[in-house]
Amino acid sequence: MPHATHRHDGERTSPAVPTLGDEIRESAHEASDRVKQLGAAIVQEAQDKVDAVRERAADYLEQGTETVCRVGRSLDERVRAQPVKALLIAAGVGALLGVVWARRR
Repeated sequence: MPHATHRHDGERTSPAVPTLGDEIRESAHEASDRVKQLGAAIVQEAQDKVDAVRERAADYLEQGTETVCRVGRSLDERVRAQPVKALLIAAGVGALLGVVWARRR
């Protein structure tokens, strides 16, 4: 036989009848579960966005590497095709940098 409990006002209640405290605890538990689910969903969404940014960054890095290699090959071909012109351009750039550097001192 279930034991009767006493409420704060001294009245006896059956253990099968939920009290206000029980209802508050249940509501708090449900709210806690919803907050945990929402938190997990937010974490997953953030992780998905980080993964997408990481993939885009890897794609950009790959494209940049390909572009640098292509420019390097093109420059190499031009220098081999016209070595004297390339040497004169390099000397001119070096002289210009030397003048700029000398003025800064």
